[in-house]
Amino acid sequence: LVGPNVWGYLADHTSHRLLILRWTALATAACFGAIFLPGGFALVFMTMLGVNFFMTAQMPVTEAITSARLRHSTQPAALYGRLRACGSIGFIAFALLAGPLFDGVGIGWHPAAALSMFVVCVVAAYLVRDAFSHELPHERVSVRARMNCVHRSMAR
Repeated sequence: LVGPNVWGYLADHTSHRLLILRWTALATAACFGAIFLPGGFALVFMTMLGVNFFMTAQMPVTEAITSARLRHSTQPAALYGRLRACGSIGFIAFALLAGPLFDGVGIGWHPAAALSMFVVCVVAAYLVRDAFSHELPHERVSVRARMNCVHRSMAR
């Protein structure tokens, strides 16, 4: 509940999306590293709380960078669709392979596999090129005013 709002606000108000992406990828991996320390439920809880707080920045900030990079493309919807399709296919392939893999090697390898994937995310974040596009000016919109308009139109 907190993370997406914090990261969205920071990304929108500082325009340092790439820095936020890289820093939160690194913080996610560092937080998850604590899972290897001796401890009980409290350690696991705090570790996962930190991991999820920082990880909530990854997708929306990446989407914002992608949108900005595609803004001047001749076919942004087609490129974006292909990008999302490749990500979905990769996710499905990984999910289908992970079950048999962990059946074979044992679930004890899961933390090491997860940490290695977080490290891959850090490397990937450093390979992303920023979109140097100027944000177009737009009017501020009151959410309350929008909700009142929707409420009035539904009441009719």
